[in-house]
Amino acid sequence: MIDRGLSYGDGLFETMRVVSGRCRYLELHHARMCHGLRRLDIALPDLSERMLAAVAAADDGVLKFIVTAGDGDGYGRADGAPGRVLTCWRPAPPATEDLRVSLCRTRLAWEPALTGMKHLGRLPQVLARREVAAAASDEGLMADPEGAWVCGTQSNLFLRVDGSWFTPRLDRGGVAGVMRRVLITALAPRLVRVDTAMLQAADRMLMSNAVRGLQWVSELDGRQLKVTPEGRKLSELLAPWRLDG
Repeated sequence: MIDRGLSYGDGLFETMRVVSGRCRYLELHHARMCHGLRRLDIALPDLSERMLAAVAAADDGVLKFIVTAGDGDGYGRADGAPGRVLTCWRPAPPATEDLRVSLCRTRLAWEPALTGMKHLGRLPQVLARREVAAAASDEGLMADPEGAWVCGTQSNLFLRVDGSWFTPRLDRGGVAGVMRRVLITALAPRLVRVDTAMLQAADRMLMSNAVRGLQWVSELDGRQLKVTPEGRKLSELLAPWRLDG
């Protein structure tokens, strides 16, 4: 038998920043994984213990914690199939304070039953990263099938327009990121559909994920954006590698 995660993308994953055997936002990673496993009907009763053990055993860097639906052939599987845990580790990426962001032609794939989940099917992001590399950018923005801008290839989007913060709704694609949840609490943004005109009107923009934390956008599609000292302080305060937070 071949693992269903490899055969069909039947599973979920969390990517966590680990420092000294700890992960600052571990409870949020655990909660998201639990929510996704319930939606996919994958059984893993010892998830909390296995996630804690994987973090404690990891070196400083990035831990990828994967849960698949185990072995099986054919699209159908029994409800409540027992899950399989796979883990891998890599060094933390180099620090990058500011981002040059380009706009991607590749659209997000949208299936309402999968909205917001960090499932294993990431081919649109794989294709979009090729566009990012070709543009010599740090990150790329991706739109949903109807053209509304939703997220980066590996990050969530926040933008400030006329003094107010906004973040895209995720009902038509995108991942409900752990740092997105942290920032929603910190910035209290409005959840909206973001069109190109709104992107052009933004005077501040940041991207977030659980490995790199908060990264401010200094250039969007050739347009310069300002990064303030207050913004850098927020990045330091909420950084996932801080253990005193």
